[in-house]
Amino acid sequence: MKPTGASMERSFRKTFLFFYLTLIPIAVRAETVSTCAPNANVTIGAYVVGTNYWNPGTCKGRQCLDIDDKTGNFTVTTSTFSCAPNVASYPFIYYGSHFGSVSPGTVLPLGLADVKAVSTSWSFIAADQGSWNAAYDVWFSKGASTAGGFGGGAELMIWLNYRGNAIPAGKKIGTVTVDGMSWTLWEGPIGWNYIAYLADKPVNSVKNLDLMGFINDCLSRGYLDRSWYLAAVEAGIELRTGGAPFASNSFSVSIKKGPGAKPSPTPVPGK
Repeated sequence: MKPTGASMERSFRKTFLFFYLTLIPIAVRAETVSTCAPNANVTIGAYVVGTNYWNPGTCKGRQCLDIDDKTGNFTVTTSTFSCAPNVASYPFIYYGSHFGSVSPGTVLPLGLADVKAVSTSWSFIAADQGSWNAAYDVWFSKGASTAGGFGGGAELMIWLNYRGNAIPAGKKIGTVTVDGMSWTLWEGPIGWNYIAYLADKPVNSVKNLDLMGFINDCLSRGYLDRSWYLAAVEAGIELRTGGAPFASNSFSVSIKKGPGAKPSPTPVPGK
C-alpha cells in the first residue's frame, strides 16, 4: 500500500524534528558538590575551592559547604564553631600553590622581581552574626616550592569585612591608603611575617583590586623581600564563631609578568 499524503507529512515532521533537536546545543548544568569533609578540594578551571578546616585541635565543631563545580562559587551552609577569638577554619578559593597543592595552569609561584601587575575581583554575602573575617590571603615563599609550607616567607591578608571580636595577629601599625581605600595595618611574626590590612570602611565586593599596591607597600616597609616568590592568591572567610551562611562569588585573579606580557589566562570559569 502506498503511503498517503498525511502519513508522508507525519514522517517528514518526525525526521525534521529529530534533526532540529540534534542541532540544539545542550547546556551543561553545573553540579553542586555538597561536603562536610574537613579538608576537601574541588578543582574548577584554573582555581581550587578548599574546605580547609585546619584547627580542629582548638576549635571543635562542624562546617559544610556547597560548591558550584562550574563557577567556583561556594556557600558555607553550616558552621557550628564557637571558639572566638581563635580561628577554626578558612574555607576558600585559590589560584597558585597552596602548601604544595597547585591549581591547574598557574604561573605561580613567580619571583616578585618578575611580577609586574596583580589584580583581583571577588564578591560575597556574609551573615550578620558570629565572629569572622572575609579576607584575601596572599602567600609569599622564599623558594619556588611550597611543599614544605611558607616558613620564613610571608602571609599578607586583606580584610574586606569582619565582625564580632575578630582581630588579626601581630600589632597595630597605623592607617595607610592603598588603591584609593583607607586601611588599618597590622604586622608581626608568627613563624613567618604576618601582615594584615583591615578595611576602615568594610565592603562586600571589590573589582580589579590592585594587589601590587599592597605588595609594594610591604616591600617599602621591609615586610617582604624582592627575592621571594608570590605563591598563591586566596579568598575566603576565617570562621571563629558561627558565620553561616556565607556565599563567595565571582573570584578571579589576573597576573602580568615581564615587560609587556599579557595577563595570565585565569578567567572566572563561568557565571
